[in-house]
Amino acid sequence: MGRIVKIPFILIAVAGLSACGGSATSVGPPPTTPIAGGVPGTAGGSTVTGTAHGVADGLPVAMTIGGNTITGLVRDTTYDKGVLKAFVQGEVDPIAGGTFSNREAGHSGVSSTGAMSASVMNTDFTSTEAGGILRGANYARVSGGTMPTTGTGTFTGDYAGGMGASNVSAFIITGDVALSADFGASTISGSITNRVGKVNILGTPNDFADVNLGSTAIGADGAFSGTATGGEFVPFGTVTSNNSTYEGLIGGATGTEAAGAVKLLINYNAGGLIRDTTEVGVFIAE
Repeated sequence: MGRIVKIPFILIAVAGLSACGGSATSVGPPPTTPIAGGVPGTAGGSTVTGTAHGVADGLPVAMTIGGNTITGLVRDTTYDKGVLKAFVQGEVDPIAGGTFSNREAGHSGVSSTGAMSASVMNTDFTSTEAGGILRGANYARVSGGTMPTTGTGTFTGDYAGGMGASNVSAFIITGDVALSADFGASTISGSITNRVGKVNILGTPNDFADVNLGSTAIGADGAFSGTATGGEFVPFGTVTSNNSTYEGLIGGATGTEAAGAVKLLINYNAGGLIRDTTEVGVFIAE
C-alpha cells in the first residue's frame, strides 16, 4: 500500500478562553484536492486495448495493439509480475533460420482497489498480424478520489514491459518500482530496480540496468511526467544516446496509489553495428 505521512489532528486549548467567553480552536486533517476518475494516459506508441485481469490461467485473452487483433493469446500465470498479469501466444511461431521463437506477449492489471489500471504489449519483428514490431503502454485512473497537498508518500509495486530493435527479438522485462512523493512541494521521483529480461519469454534471463525516474512536478490533477535515465542492456554495446521519459497519475480514494508508463529510447554501437532500441512498460504501485 502507498504510505502517506500526514499532519496529525491537533486540538489546541487556549488558556483563559473560557474566562473571557472564548472557545477551543481545532485544526482539522491535512488539506486535500479532488482528483477525477476516468483519466487515461499513454507512453506513446500503439494503443493497447483489452485486459488479462480476472482471466484464469490458460484461457483466451482478447487484446489489440494499434488496432490489430493479436490471435492466439492466452493467460499465463508463469510470467506474472505481482498485480500485472501476463498473456502470451499459446503456440510458438518459430523464426525461420533462427534459434529463438516468436511469442507476442504483454501484461495488464489493476491496483488492489481497482482505482488504477495499466496494460502493455509488444510484438516481435516477425509478427504478421501487427506488421512487425509494435510497442504499446497505457494506464488510467479509473475512479476519482482526493490527493494530499501536504506531507509525503511512498509507493512500491510492479513493472512490466517489452524492448526490441530492428535486428533483435523482443525482450520481456519485469522489475520493481518505487516512488517517493512530496505533496507539499508537489514533486515525485523514483526508480525501477531488479530488472530482468527474457528473449520472447522463453530465453535465458538477462539483467538490465536500473532505471532512475528523475524528480518532477505533480500537477493539481495528480499527473506527472519527467526524465528517466539508465535501463541499458550492456551486451548490446556502447550506449551512444539515451532519451527516456516516464509519466503517470496519483490515484486511489486518498492518493495512496499510482500508475504510469515508461519509454526508454536507447541507442548502442556494437563495433559499428548500430542498435536503436525502444522499451515501453507500465507500473502500478501502492
